[in-house]
Amino acid sequence: MKRTFVVLSFLSFAALTAQAAHHQDNFEDSPPFIMGALGDSITTAVNANGWGAIIEESWATGKSPSQQVKSHWQRLGTVLARPIEPHNVAQGGATAASLDGQLNQLLTVTPDYVTVLMGANDVCSWNDGYDEKIATYLQRMRKAVERMIAANHEVKIYLSPIPNLFKVWQVGNQHGCQWFWDLTNICAGMFHSQRTPAQRDDFVALIYQTNAGLESLAAEYPLNIKFDASLVDLPIAWAHISSYDCFHPSLAGQNMLAEKTWQTGWYAP
Repeated sequence: MKRTFVVLSFLSFAALTAQAAHHQDNFEDSPPFIMGALGDSITTAVNANGWGAIIEESWATGKSPSQQVKSHWQRLGTVLARPIEPHNVAQGGATAASLDGQLNQLLTVTPDYVTVLMGANDVCSWNDGYDEKIATYLQRMRKAVERMIAANHEVKIYLSPIPNLFKVWQVGNQHGCQWFWDLTNICAGMFHSQRTPAQRDDFVALIYQTNAGLESLAAEYPLNIKFDASLVDLPIAWAHISSYDCFHPSLAGQNMLAEKTWQTGWYAP
């Protein structure tokens, strides 16, 4: 009886081992799921926990050596039973005018899923002619969307709203950031000390107006684009802001961005 039990246990173990090996073979033989990321320095994780771009900590495609950011790439890996191949072509300082060049890089493959976060640098650079500049920005975003859909009619796009930079100003202003903002002249339309409350209100209105255009664009492609306008007002705390530049997301900020966008995206449970 004891010998029979041992034999049966061995056979069960062998069967489970074979099943696991078969599953691993199927996983490795599956074609990779191609993920792309378009955007600016937020998506390259600039200054997240050191100076410069730290793409490995990106909210979109990061593998996160720090283990503090659970990116979309990581989350896809737990949802899809196939390899995930990330292509982050975002660039620091990019505007919507940069999308053509980024897509020229990305569309050398055929992406199945693409995150897009672009527009903060656009709004920060506008000084006048706002309606015309918003229209030009939206035309460039539309062209990018159309290029992605033309490359893959089933592509899933997560289009993130332009963040409300006033919330960053509110928090950073309470933590001694003003001298650095003035020194670097970063997004002066919001952050410079000479801006009045009324001017900051106007800046925020531009962000909302531009995001409304993105929401309308997304509504035209419901089978391809997810967009959640409420994410413009993420609850930003000091822990979410880089202590290196008082502007970009920290590791905690990158993780919050990943989590909140994932929750309203294509692959959330």
